[in-house]
Amino acid sequence: MSNFTDNVKTSVQSGAQKTMRFIKRLLLVLVILTVLASVAYYFISGMTFSEGNRAGYLVKISKKGMVFKTYEGQLNLAGGMSGLADMSAQNVWAFTAADEATYLELQK
Repeated sequence: MSNFTDNVKTSVQSGAQKTMRFIKRLLLVLVILTVLASVAYYFISGMTFSEGNRAGYLVKISKKGMVFKTYEGQLNLAGGMSGLADMSAQNVWAFTAADEATYLELQK
């Protein structure tokens, strides 16, 4: 009986050790993946996708957001296309103003 009990204890202890090793490795992998994702996000979020200017009429500009306040606007790019009123709805460009100074300048 004692031999059986010793075998069970040994088996349980080795199973517990394997489980703890697995959990430690899993946590290490998760931490490494989180750090790599954070570094990638830091570099990717700072990249500029496109730079340039657009010309048109400002349709609206407003401050939006519950947690993160942003300055959102719409620019009508139809410009000189007279007689194409239905096309102007398709040529509305949504944008985000960079900061409050830009937002205030656009409101003028």
